[in-house]
Amino acid sequence: MSALVKNTLFAAVVVLLLLGVYYAATELDFFAAASTRVDDVEQRTAEIERTIIADLARLDRIALDGTIFSSEAFTSLENLSEPLQRPVLSRTNPFAPAN
Repeated sequence: MSALVKNTLFAAVVVLLLLGVYYAATELDFFAAASTRVDDVEQRTAEIERTIIADLARLDRIALDGTIFSSEAFTSLENLSEPLQRPVLSRTNPFAPAN
C-alpha cells in the first residue's frame, strides 16, 4: 500500500470521527444529558444526606440505662471463650530456600 493511500485513508477516518463527535454534540444533546445526570446525582445525594441526618437525630434521642447489666439474665451468662494458642512456626526463616 502506497504512502498516499495510507495518508488518505487516515485523513478520511479522522474526518469521520470528527463528524461523529460533532453530530453527537449537536443533535443528540450529549452534553445536556450529562448535565442532567449530574443534577440527578446531586439531588439523590441531598436526599440521602437528609435521611442520614434524620436517622442520626433519631439515634441521639435514645436514652440507654445500665439496668440490663444488673439483671439476672445477664449475670447468669457464662464465658465460653477459649484462649488462642500461638501458632507453631515450622521454619525459622520463611524466605530460605526449601531443601
